[in-house]
Amino acid sequence: MMYNDKNFWQFKLNSGDEIICEVMEWPMGDSKDMIIRNAMSLSFQWDDTGDQIYGLKPWFTMIENHEEYIVINTNHILGTSKPNGSFKKEYVDAVDEMHSLAKRRRLTLQRKTEADEQSFMQALEKLTQGLSEPDSDKNNVIEFPTKPNIH
Repeated sequence: MMYNDKNFWQFKLNSGDEIICEVMEWPMGDSKDMIIRNAMSLSFQWDDTGDQIYGLKPWFTMIENHEEYIVINTNHILGTSKPNGSFKKEYVDAVDEMHSLAKRRRLTLQRKTEADEQSFMQALEKLTQGLSEPDSDKNNVIEFPTKPNIH
């Protein structure tokens, strides 16, 4: 997927989170709300050789496609930056992988839902099948009294 460089930003939030995202709409007027998508949380650690390893993961759980947006209040942003070019490739790869995993998860859920619906319909058909057959044994039918007893 292609990303517009002018929408590609890195933010340090007052929560300590550092995110990389696409800014879809900057605050307008007196609003403090900014709309973003594909927000990835940046983390790092040191490997055994002392080199720093960076990682990206979805910032919001289950917000995993291009049509899902996040609103950030700009009062929670401590700093902004344009990510360097080499990190953009890492971000694009991470977002593409996130979208791919989300698509597989949605397909799996859809298949399971369809299987559950089919199983339910089969069980319902089995239950209603006995109801549609006429009583073959009339011995289990109690006749209503023909002469009313009035006291």
